[in-house]
Amino acid sequence: MKNQYFADARDLFKYDLIISLMSDYELAKNFTFVPMLTPDVSTTHGSLTNYKNGWPGTQRNDLVKFLSMCIKTKRRDIRNIESFFHRAKSCSGLSVKIYSKDNLFRNETRSNYFDNLPVNLLKNSIIFLDPDTGLEIKSDTNNKEAHLKYVEVRNVYRKMDKNSILLIFQFIPRVRRQPYILKICERLDKAINKKFAIHYVSDNKIVFFALSKSKAREKLLNRAIKGYSIRYNLAFGGQTYHQRFNISSD
Repeated sequence: MKNQYFADARDLFKYDLIISLMSDYELAKNFTFVPMLTPDVSTTHGSLTNYKNGWPGTQRNDLVKFLSMCIKTKRRDIRNIESFFHRAKSCSGLSVKIYSKDNLFRNETRSNYFDNLPVNLLKNSIIFLDPDTGLEIKSDTNNKEAHLKYVEVRNVYRKMDKNSILLIFQFIPRVRRQPYILKICERLDKAINKKFAIHYVSDNKIVFFALSKSKAREKLLNRAIKGYSIRYNLAFGGQTYHQRFNISSD
């Protein structure tokens, strides 16, 4: 995650999905944002700010207006999402906490970063892990700060309570979408060794993986992901080692 990405179309999708899970489907009252914040760079990444009708998030008018204003006033900083949660009617009764919000994420101290994540932030929460790119890949040995390790997912999942949902950001490279998404589902399933499905929702450019920890939350999560996906005509589904369902084709 970089501040230069804040308020782009992917962020609109991200925050609208999180608010929907919390408010529309009542999956949690708290949003725990765990950004793997890295320095801005001289690229055009984060420049997709002209939200088009039908894109994920565009039905939430107050969020569109807020993020558009942040772009216009050059306030592209992840910490600004706190003010939206505190003031927006659509976030009434919801809370947000940004873990280590004033610090950059560094590979050399990543163990401490995740080990020091307070347990109280992992209760009745949508816990969002937000790396630059997504989950680790073997071929990228030079940009480790951009990736989230499967063992880190496992450790956060084990620490969170049964009323929480773990949400993970993943950028989709130029590959066939369905096999790529299913492969990550399998790796997540293997890393966590869980009995509930790995759910996902995707616009075929990015994908969010969602993990529950109880039968009650599993049922609600399945309904929420399906409902949100239908709203914006998105790909969605879930997988365990023994079952695949609602798998969309390329």
